[in-house]
Amino acid sequence: MSPLSLLRRLPRPTPSYANICSTAALVVALGTGTAYAANTIASEDIIDGEVKQADLATNSVNTVKLTAQAVRPVDVQLNSLTADQLADGSVGSAEIVDGSVATLEIADGSIGSFDIDDYAILPDDIAPDSLGQDQIGFDAVGPTEVAPDSIDGDELEDLSVTDNDLADGSVNGAKVASSSLTGSDVANDSLTMADIAGGGTSGGAVTFSAISNGRCRNFVLSISGATPGDAAVVVAKAPMPDGMFLYATQVSSANQVQVVLCNLSGATSPRIEDLPVRIHTFR
Repeated sequence: MSPLSLLRRLPRPTPSYANICSTAALVVALGTGTAYAANTIASEDIIDGEVKQADLATNSVNTVKLTAQAVRPVDVQLNSLTADQLADGSVGSAEIVDGSVATLEIADGSIGSFDIDDYAILPDDIAPDSLGQDQIGFDAVGPTEVAPDSIDGDELEDLSVTDNDLADGSVNGAKVASSSLTGSDVANDSLTMADIAGGGTSGGAVTFSAISNGRCRNFVLSISGATPGDAAVVVAKAPMPDGMFLYATQVSSANQVQVVLCNLSGATSPRIEDLPVRIHTFR
């Protein structure tokens, strides 16, 4: 028997299912390139710059994947950040464009005195009638803060103004209501003729010749500021002979007072030389 015939008589092996699958896998791997098992691709296996947006799954990039300072202004969409994305205290003056914060950007009641620079608030920034006594500190308002003629009786509490609050010479007739003062409001010896309407005072010395008993003599004395209709009083500042009387009758004309001297002594009066007198007028 020839060797070929003997070979043909040998039994032929039948391929198993495992043989077929392993052979097929080998053919696919050799035909398509390198094959990788799951979770076996590392960073060094990827060429720099080869991972594209399309290769990233939705929401796959989080805080852990970003390095510090990696997100730039150009990476953030306009109007995409809200208060929820900002950490407390993260926005400072350097992050805010000048003039960009208006009323709508400020929450009600969110600004305190610590947020406002000293002297930063001007009169134009304060709404009319917006300040009450609760907003004004004790002794915070001085004379320079009060406009002339801006305070009337409605702004003052009853019995709140004392002499310590008034500057010398600051209260004149125009500041006092009609019939509002009584004697108890005026200090003793505090009024002079200059405080009385039409008040005037003049002094000097006069000389009288002898006057017969029972007779009177008229004469005129000058006093600046006297006007017709003013009341007048004349007073002798030195002793007069007994029975002699001196009195003023009227302001006869501007700056002129009519004065009368009478002798009721029972005898002719002696001549009186340089008698000092004082004249007062009232309106």
